[in-house]
Amino acid sequence: MDVGILLADVEKSVSAADHLDLILRQVEAAQRNGIKYIAAGQHFGYPDYRWLQPIPLFARLAAELEPDTRLATTILIAPLYHPVMLAEELATLDVMTRGQLTVGLAIGYLPNEFKIFNVPMAERGARLEETILLLRRLWSENVVSHDGQFWQVSEFQQHIAPIQVAGPPIWVGAHSLAGVRRAGRVGDAWLPPPKLTMPEHKALLAEFISVHGQNHENLGPQPLRREIAIGRDRHDALKKYEELVRGRYIHQAAYGTDALTGITKRDMAERLGDVVEQHVIAGTATDCVRQVSDIAASLKETGITVNPLITRATWPGMGPKGAVDYLDSLGKEFVPALSAIS
Repeated sequence: MDVGILLADVEKSVSAADHLDLILRQVEAAQRNGIKYIAAGQHFGYPDYRWLQPIPLFARLAAELEPDTRLATTILIAPLYHPVMLAEELATLDVMTRGQLTVGLAIGYLPNEFKIFNVPMAERGARLEETILLLRRLWSENVVSHDGQFWQVSEFQQHIAPIQVAGPPIWVGAHSLAGVRRAGRVGDAWLPPPKLTMPEHKALLAEFISVHGQNHENLGPQPLRREIAIGRDRHDALKKYEELVRGRYIHQAAYGTDALTGITKRDMAERLGDVVEQHVIAGTATDCVRQVSDIAASLKETGITVNPLITRATWPGMGPKGAVDYLDSLGKEFVPALSAIS
Protein backbone atom coordinates (compact mmCIF):
# COMPACT_ATOMS: atom_id res chain seq x y z
CA MET A 1 0.00 0.00 0.00
CA ASP A 2 1.26 3.46 -0.90
CA VAL A 3 1.17 6.42 1.49
CA GLY A 4 0.15 9.96 0.60
CA ILE A 5 0.20 13.21 2.55
CA LEU A 6 -2.33 16.04 2.62
CA LEU A 7 -0.78 19.51 2.42
CA ALA A 8 -3.10 21.30 4.80
CA ASP A 9 -3.91 24.84 5.90
CA VAL A 10 -1.83 27.11 8.14
CA GLU A 11 -2.66 30.10 10.31
CA LYS A 12 -2.87 33.39 8.43
CA SER A 13 -0.25 34.74 10.82
CA VAL A 14 2.26 32.61 8.87
CA SER A 15 3.41 34.61 5.85
CA ALA A 16 2.51 33.33 2.39
CA ALA A 17 6.21 32.97 1.57
CA ASP A 18 6.79 30.85 4.67
CA HIS A 19 3.69 28.83 3.82
CA LEU A 20 5.14 27.95 0.41
CA ASP A 21 8.51 27.15 1.98
CA LEU A 22 6.77 24.79 4.42
CA ILE A 23 5.05 23.02 1.52
CA LEU A 24 8.27 22.64 -0.47
CA ARG A 25 10.01 21.17 2.58
CA GLN A 26 7.16 18.72 3.07
CA VAL A 27 7.27 17.62 -0.57
CA GLU A 28 11.03 17.04 -0.39
CA ALA A 29 10.77 15.14 2.90
CA ALA A 30 7.77 13.12 1.70
CA GLN A 31 9.49 11.89 -1.45
CA ARG A 32 12.72 11.21 0.41
CA ASN A 33 10.69 8.98 2.76
CA GLY A 34 8.99 6.97 0.03
CA ILE A 35 5.61 8.75 0.10
CA LYS A 36 3.94 8.44 -3.32
CA TYR A 37 1.00 10.87 -3.23
CA ILE A 38 1.01 14.61 -2.53
CA ALA A 39 -2.54 15.88 -1.95
CA ALA A 40 -4.11 19.27 -1.27
CA GLY A 41 -7.60 20.48 -0.43
CA GLN A 42 -9.45 23.70 -1.18
CA HIS A 43 -11.45 26.49 0.43
CA PHE A 44 -12.32 30.05 -0.57
CA GLY A 45 -12.44 32.99 1.83
CA TYR A 46 -11.77 30.69 4.78
CA PRO A 47 -11.58 32.36 8.23
CA ASP A 48 -8.33 32.41 10.24
CA TYR A 49 -6.47 29.83 8.15
CA ARG A 50 -4.96 29.89 4.63
CA TRP A 51 -5.37 27.24 1.94
CA LEU A 52 -3.19 27.77 -1.13
CA GLN A 53 -5.27 26.96 -4.19
CA PRO A 54 -4.41 23.45 -5.47
CA ILE A 55 -4.23 23.99 -9.24
CA PRO A 56 -1.63 26.79 -9.29
CA LEU A 57 0.17 25.20 -6.32
CA PHE A 58 0.43 21.89 -8.16
CA ALA A 59 1.74 23.65 -11.26
CA ARG A 60 4.65 24.76 -9.06
CA LEU A 61 5.07 21.33 -7.47
CA ALA A 62 5.11 19.57 -10.85
CA ALA A 63 8.76 20.60 -11.15
CA GLU A 64 9.56 18.82 -7.86
CA LEU A 65 8.02 15.43 -8.66
CA GLU A 66 9.86 12.15 -8.79
CA PRO A 67 8.73 9.83 -11.62
CA ASP A 68 6.63 7.68 -9.26
CA THR A 69 4.97 10.47 -7.25
CA ARG A 70 1.41 11.58 -8.00
CA LEU A 71 -0.40 14.81 -7.19
CA ALA A 72 -4.02 14.53 -6.03
CA THR A 73 -6.59 17.28 -5.49
CA THR A 74 -8.45 16.20 -2.37
CA ILE A 75 -10.65 17.99 -3.01
CA LEU A 76 -11.72 20.68 -5.49
CA ILE A 77 -15.20 22.13 -4.96
CA ALA A 78 -16.47 21.26 -8.43
CA PRO A 79 -19.88 23.03 -8.36
CA LEU A 80 -18.11 26.40 -8.09
CA TYR A 81 -16.38 25.96 -11.50
CA HIS A 82 -17.50 26.15 -15.10
CA PRO A 83 -16.69 22.66 -16.44
CA VAL A 84 -14.82 23.92 -19.51
CA MET A 85 -12.48 26.03 -17.38
CA LEU A 86 -11.96 23.17 -14.94
CA ALA A 87 -11.35 20.67 -17.76
CA GLU A 88 -8.72 22.83 -19.42
CA GLU A 89 -6.92 23.76 -16.20
CA LEU A 90 -6.76 20.13 -15.08
CA ALA A 91 -5.71 18.93 -18.54
CA THR A 92 -2.92 21.52 -18.47
CA LEU A 93 -1.90 20.29 -15.02
CA ASP A 94 -1.90 16.69 -16.27
CA VAL A 95 0.50 17.76 -19.02
CA MET A 96 2.73 19.63 -16.57
CA THR A 97 2.92 16.58 -14.28
CA ARG A 98 3.51 14.25 -17.25
CA GLY A 99 0.36 12.33 -16.43
CA GLN A 100 0.93 12.07 -12.67
CA LEU A 101 -2.35 13.71 -11.63
CA THR A 102 -5.37 12.34 -9.77
CA VAL A 103 -8.42 14.59 -9.55
CA GLY A 104 -10.48 14.59 -6.36
CA LEU A 105 -13.79 16.47 -6.49
CA ALA A 106 -16.68 17.01 -4.08
CA ILE A 107 -19.80 19.12 -3.61
CA GLY A 108 -18.49 21.41 -0.83
CA TYR A 109 -20.24 22.17 2.47
CA LEU A 110 -19.65 25.80 3.53
CA PRO A 111 -22.60 28.09 2.65
CA ASN A 112 -20.38 31.19 2.44
CA GLU A 113 -18.38 29.70 -0.44
CA PHE A 114 -21.52 29.20 -2.50
CA LYS A 115 -22.72 32.71 -1.62
CA ILE A 116 -19.40 34.17 -2.85
CA PHE A 117 -19.84 32.54 -6.26
CA ASN A 118 -23.63 33.01 -6.38
CA VAL A 119 -24.19 29.27 -6.77
CA PRO A 120 -27.26 27.77 -5.02
CA MET A 121 -26.18 25.13 -2.51
CA ALA A 122 -29.27 23.09 -3.34
CA GLU A 123 -27.88 22.51 -6.83
CA ARG A 124 -24.43 21.34 -5.79
CA GLY A 125 -25.00 17.59 -6.12
CA ALA A 126 -26.52 17.84 -9.59
CA ARG A 127 -23.83 20.32 -10.65
CA LEU A 128 -21.08 17.93 -9.52
CA GLU A 129 -22.53 15.05 -11.53
CA GLU A 130 -22.98 17.11 -14.67
CA THR A 131 -19.48 18.56 -14.27
CA ILE A 132 -17.84 15.13 -14.07
CA LEU A 133 -19.78 13.79 -17.05
CA LEU A 134 -18.74 16.82 -19.08
CA LEU A 135 -15.11 16.67 -17.89
CA ARG A 136 -14.79 13.12 -19.18
CA ARG A 137 -16.14 14.12 -22.59
CA LEU A 138 -13.96 17.24 -22.84
CA TRP A 139 -10.89 15.13 -22.06
CA SER A 140 -11.67 12.31 -24.50
CA GLU A 141 -13.64 13.67 -27.47
CA ASN A 142 -12.41 15.93 -30.25
CA VAL A 143 -15.69 17.86 -30.54
CA VAL A 144 -18.24 18.15 -27.73
CA SER A 145 -21.82 19.38 -27.76
CA HIS A 146 -23.69 19.32 -24.47
CA ASP A 147 -27.15 20.55 -23.51
CA GLY A 148 -27.40 20.05 -19.77
CA GLN A 149 -29.31 21.36 -16.79
CA PHE A 150 -26.64 23.93 -15.93
CA TRP A 151 -24.29 24.23 -18.90
CA GLN A 152 -24.59 24.27 -22.67
CA VAL A 153 -21.65 23.66 -24.99
CA SER A 154 -21.99 23.73 -28.78
CA GLU A 155 -19.40 21.98 -30.98
CA PHE A 156 -16.57 22.75 -28.59
CA GLN A 157 -13.29 21.61 -30.11
CA GLN A 158 -10.89 19.98 -27.70
CA HIS A 159 -8.20 22.52 -26.94
CA ILE A 160 -5.98 20.77 -24.38
CA ALA A 161 -5.81 16.99 -24.20
CA PRO A 162 -4.48 15.42 -20.99
CA ILE A 163 -1.57 13.00 -21.19
CA GLN A 164 -3.51 10.25 -19.41
CA VAL A 165 -5.81 8.52 -21.86
CA ALA A 166 -9.40 9.74 -21.27
CA GLY A 167 -8.08 12.02 -18.54
CA PRO A 168 -6.93 11.70 -14.92
CA PRO A 169 -8.74 9.28 -12.58
CA ILE A 170 -11.52 10.98 -10.63
CA TRP A 171 -12.01 10.45 -6.89
CA VAL A 172 -15.28 11.76 -5.46
CA GLY A 173 -15.23 12.82 -1.82
CA ALA A 174 -18.39 12.17 0.21
CA HIS A 175 -19.54 11.14 3.69
CA SER A 176 -23.33 10.80 3.25
CA LEU A 177 -25.19 7.89 1.69
CA ALA A 178 -26.44 10.12 -1.14
CA GLY A 179 -22.92 11.40 -1.74
CA VAL A 180 -21.44 7.91 -1.84
CA ARG A 181 -24.09 6.80 -4.32
CA ARG A 182 -23.23 9.83 -6.44
CA ALA A 183 -19.57 8.83 -6.31
CA GLY A 184 -20.55 5.38 -7.52
CA ARG A 185 -22.43 6.84 -10.49
CA VAL A 186 -19.76 9.19 -11.78
CA GLY A 187 -16.43 8.53 -10.01
CA ASP A 188 -13.56 6.11 -10.41
CA ALA A 189 -13.15 5.97 -6.64
CA TRP A 190 -14.79 7.17 -3.44
CA LEU A 191 -12.59 9.26 -1.15
CA PRO A 192 -13.89 8.73 2.41
CA PRO A 193 -13.47 11.21 5.28
CA PRO A 194 -11.05 10.24 8.08
CA LYS A 195 -13.62 10.09 10.89
CA LEU A 196 -15.74 7.16 9.75
CA THR A 197 -16.02 4.16 12.05
CA MET A 198 -15.23 0.82 10.44
CA PRO A 199 -18.90 -0.32 10.31
CA GLU A 200 -19.85 3.01 8.67
CA HIS A 201 -16.96 2.80 6.22
CA LYS A 202 -17.69 -0.77 5.26
CA ALA A 203 -21.41 -0.16 4.72
CA LEU A 204 -20.81 2.95 2.61
CA LEU A 205 -18.09 1.24 0.58
CA ALA A 206 -20.45 -1.65 -0.18
CA GLU A 207 -23.02 0.89 -1.41
CA PHE A 208 -20.41 2.60 -3.58
CA ILE A 209 -19.35 -0.73 -5.11
CA SER A 210 -22.96 -1.69 -5.82
CA VAL A 211 -23.81 1.60 -7.56
CA HIS A 212 -20.48 1.73 -9.39
CA GLY A 213 -21.02 -1.76 -10.77
CA GLN A 214 -24.32 -0.66 -12.32
CA ASN A 215 -22.63 2.24 -14.16
CA HIS A 216 -19.04 1.16 -14.94
CA GLU A 217 -17.14 -1.99 -15.89
CA ASN A 218 -13.98 -1.86 -13.81
CA LEU A 219 -13.25 -0.80 -10.24
CA GLY A 220 -9.65 -0.19 -9.21
CA PRO A 221 -8.07 0.28 -5.78
CA GLN A 222 -9.87 2.64 -3.42
CA PRO A 223 -8.17 5.35 -1.32
CA LEU A 224 -8.24 5.35 2.47
CA ARG A 225 -8.19 8.58 4.50
CA ARG A 226 -6.95 8.33 8.11
CA GLU A 227 -4.81 10.36 10.51
CA ILE A 228 -1.66 8.65 11.83
CA ALA A 229 -0.16 9.39 15.25
CA ILE A 230 3.08 7.63 16.17
CA GLY A 231 4.43 7.55 19.74
CA ARG A 232 6.03 5.30 22.36
CA ASP A 233 2.65 3.56 22.72
CA ARG A 234 -1.01 4.32 21.96
CA HIS A 235 -1.51 6.48 25.06
CA ASP A 236 1.58 8.57 24.27
CA ALA A 237 0.62 8.92 20.60
CA LEU A 238 -2.95 10.01 21.36
CA LYS A 239 -1.81 12.51 24.00
CA LYS A 240 0.63 14.14 21.57
CA TYR A 241 -1.99 14.16 18.83
CA GLU A 242 -4.64 15.79 21.04
CA GLU A 243 -2.23 18.57 22.01
CA LEU A 244 -1.37 19.13 18.36
CA VAL A 245 -4.92 19.24 16.95
CA ARG A 246 -6.95 20.80 19.78
CA GLY A 247 -7.09 24.30 18.32
CA ARG A 248 -7.87 23.12 14.80
CA TYR A 249 -10.61 20.69 15.83
CA ILE A 250 -12.32 23.31 17.99
CA HIS A 251 -12.08 25.83 15.15
CA GLN A 252 -13.72 23.35 12.76
CA ALA A 253 -16.59 22.80 15.17
CA ALA A 254 -16.99 26.55 15.73
CA TYR A 255 -17.47 27.19 12.00
CA GLY A 256 -19.75 24.22 11.50
CA THR A 257 -17.23 22.33 9.40
CA ASP A 258 -17.20 19.15 11.48
CA ALA A 259 -20.28 18.02 9.62
CA LEU A 260 -19.57 14.33 10.12
CA THR A 261 -19.74 14.36 13.92
CA GLY A 262 -22.04 17.35 14.40
CA ILE A 263 -20.11 18.32 17.53
CA THR A 264 -20.26 21.94 18.71
CA LYS A 265 -17.29 24.08 19.69
CA ARG A 266 -17.94 23.67 23.44
CA ASP A 267 -18.54 19.94 23.18
CA MET A 268 -15.44 19.47 21.03
CA ALA A 269 -13.30 21.15 23.68
CA GLU A 270 -14.71 18.81 26.34
CA ARG A 271 -14.89 15.61 24.28
CA LEU A 272 -11.81 15.87 22.08
CA GLY A 273 -10.24 12.80 23.63
CA ASP A 274 -13.29 10.68 22.80
CA VAL A 275 -13.44 12.04 19.23
CA VAL A 276 -9.76 11.34 18.62
CA GLU A 277 -9.91 7.89 20.21
CA GLN A 278 -12.59 6.80 17.75
CA HIS A 279 -10.84 7.53 14.47
CA VAL A 280 -7.10 8.18 14.79
CA ILE A 281 -4.67 5.36 14.05
CA ALA A 282 -2.26 5.64 16.97
CA GLY A 283 0.57 3.77 18.69
CA THR A 284 4.05 2.70 17.74
CA ALA A 285 4.84 2.49 14.03
CA THR A 286 4.31 -1.26 14.24
CA ASP A 287 0.94 -0.76 15.96
CA CYS A 288 -0.15 1.70 13.26
CA VAL A 289 0.85 -0.62 10.43
CA ARG A 290 -1.14 -3.42 12.06
CA GLN A 291 -4.23 -1.20 12.39
CA VAL A 292 -4.05 -0.13 8.74
CA SER A 293 -3.54 -3.76 7.73
CA ASP A 294 -6.65 -4.75 9.71
CA ILE A 295 -8.69 -2.01 8.00
CA ALA A 296 -7.45 -3.09 4.58
CA ALA A 297 -8.27 -6.74 5.32
CA SER A 298 -11.74 -5.84 6.55
CA LEU A 299 -12.53 -3.68 3.53
CA LYS A 300 -11.12 -6.34 1.20
CA GLU A 301 -14.09 -8.49 2.23
CA THR A 302 -16.16 -6.17 0.00
CA GLY A 303 -13.99 -7.18 -2.96
CA ILE A 304 -11.71 -4.15 -3.25
CA THR A 305 -8.07 -3.35 -2.55
CA VAL A 306 -7.19 -0.28 -0.47
CA ASN A 307 -4.58 2.05 -1.98
CA PRO A 308 -3.31 4.64 -1.18
CA LEU A 309 -3.57 5.72 2.46
CA ILE A 310 -3.77 9.53 2.67
CA THR A 311 -2.87 11.20 5.97
CA ARG A 312 -2.52 14.83 6.99
CA ALA A 313 1.12 15.92 7.03
CA THR A 314 0.93 18.95 9.31
CA TRP A 315 -1.27 20.73 11.83
CA PRO A 316 -1.20 24.47 12.53
CA GLY A 317 1.72 25.40 14.74
CA MET A 318 3.98 22.48 13.81
CA GLY A 319 6.35 24.60 11.72
CA PRO A 320 8.85 23.30 9.14
CA LYS A 321 10.91 21.24 11.58
CA GLY A 322 7.87 19.59 13.10
CA ALA A 323 6.52 18.74 9.65
CA VAL A 324 9.79 17.24 8.44
CA ASP A 325 10.28 15.33 11.71
CA TYR A 326 6.80 13.83 11.34
CA LEU A 327 7.45 12.75 7.74
CA ASP A 328 10.81 11.29 8.76
CA SER A 329 9.05 9.32 11.51
CA LEU A 330 6.65 7.90 8.93
CA GLY A 331 9.50 7.04 6.59
CA LYS A 332 11.58 5.29 9.23
CA GLU A 333 9.29 2.30 9.84
CA PHE A 334 5.69 3.00 8.86
CA VAL A 335 6.02 3.60 5.08
CA PRO A 336 8.34 0.66 4.37
CA ALA A 337 6.20 -1.76 6.36
CA LEU A 338 2.97 -0.51 4.77
CA SER A 339 4.40 -1.03 1.28
CA ALA A 340 4.29 -4.79 1.94
CA ILE A 341 0.49 -4.72 2.39
CA SER A 342 -1.46 -5.61 -0.75
